[in-house]
Amino acid sequence: MTEAPYRNETLAAPPAVAAELERLAALHGQAPSRSVLGGLLGMGLVIAVVYGIIGLLDLAFGIIEAAHWLVLVLGTAILVLPLLLISLRDARLAAPAQAAFAQRLRADLATGRVLRHTLHRDARHAFVPHEHGVIHVCPADDAQTLYLDLSSISDDPRHDHWYAKGLIDRTSWIWFTTTDGAVLLGFTAEGDALPRHEITTTDGMDLCAFLGSPGDGDLVARPWPETEAFLRGAL
Repeated sequence: MTEAPYRNETLAAPPAVAAELERLAALHGQAPSRSVLGGLLGMGLVIAVVYGIIGLLDLAFGIIEAAHWLVLVLGTAILVLPLLLISLRDARLAAPAQAAFAQRLRADLATGRVLRHTLHRDARHAFVPHEHGVIHVCPADDAQTLYLDLSSISDDPRHDHWYAKGLIDRTSWIWFTTTDGAVLLGFTAEGDALPRHEITTTDGMDLCAFLGSPGDGDLVARPWPETEAFLRGAL
């Protein structure tokens, strides 16, 4: 019986993976307060720069009367207060989801268990770019297609380091995620060099729709010949 190209297993986190899990758990545990604080600091910096420029011009040329300063301050308050309220509202609405996400990270951290994924690649694969990254598809086994979405907008090392630098074109991929498969904790590509099969005549979002809009790391209940036939139709 031929071994399936893709498999995963739950195991104890290697030290580097455990450290990344701990970092993410701490980061997302502070995310709501960091988001609001970051927004306030950014807004404050913009206001300070604007007022600083206006103040320098006023000192140099005396062009602004006291009444104009009052109007400027009131106008700024009218603009800033709604933005501040919107920022606080968004942070409040996002807080439950952020807390649940951080809890899942802490649960994995407490058990010390992660999911290790292993993929043995050959010519049966395709990279399909889209607006925010590139999709990689290949057979997971005889009945399923493995769907990976390498993001160019979320600090995804698979895209920014491995794909963009051509280091990903190897026969063996190993990566670690949280036990629910949702959070990438580490990735490496090794083995023999493998020519890249990239399809640019169709958008990755069309492929995503064809496969039923899966998420990153999902196994799609379509055998590889069906996925390959769709990709050949785009050529």
